[in-house]
Amino acid sequence: MKKFAPLILLLTVVLFSSGFSLKEWRSSLYDSIKKQAEGEFSALFQRRVAIESAGGLIIGRIDLNNFTVPGIGRADQVILTYNPIKYAFAKGDMVPALTKITVVNGDFRIERDRRGNFEILSSFSGGGAAGGPPPFHGWLILKNCRADYVDQRGFGRTPAYFEVRAAAVNGALDLRKKDRVKFSVSGKIPEFVKAQ
Repeated sequence: MKKFAPLILLLTVVLFSSGFSLKEWRSSLYDSIKKQAEGEFSALFQRRVAIESAGGLIIGRIDLNNFTVPGIGRADQVILTYNPIKYAFAKGDMVPALTKITVVNGDFRIERDRRGNFEILSSFSGGGAAGGPPPFHGWLILKNCRADYVDQRGFGRTPAYFEVRAAAVNGALDLRKKDRVKFSVSGKIPEFVKAQ
């Protein structure tokens, strides 16, 4: 051990006297993650997504703070949980490695048009509502979110307008199977209801 002490001391002096800063390295890494996440989510939603900052454990979990998707909504935090081994095999493509997306304090607008299509589903699938499930195959967890649901079609045979606002929305959507979506969601309704 005494043989390595001068080497360790020399390495420590060189690293810290050369301006190496763990804080700057970490900040640079988080900025890189933020830019990559903005690019991937912008492509997914087909509009520019803004993220204020990134953080988290890096290996297995990334926190995206003040996440905004114009026309759809925003969240105080979006937590991406992923499999690092799948991420390595996917050569830097995060989506196949994701196992869970957790949305904390989100505020969203979900709209169904007169034909019965949901804009948010077409954003994920790259086409109409029948275009298939999103390329993300994992869990979508909602924690303390708010949602405005606007339905241009309604629930009867003739199209009728229906709008509701829900608060304290919590739940989980299971998107792991290609042709099936399972979900369990709870919330407080009616905070606001309008029907025609």
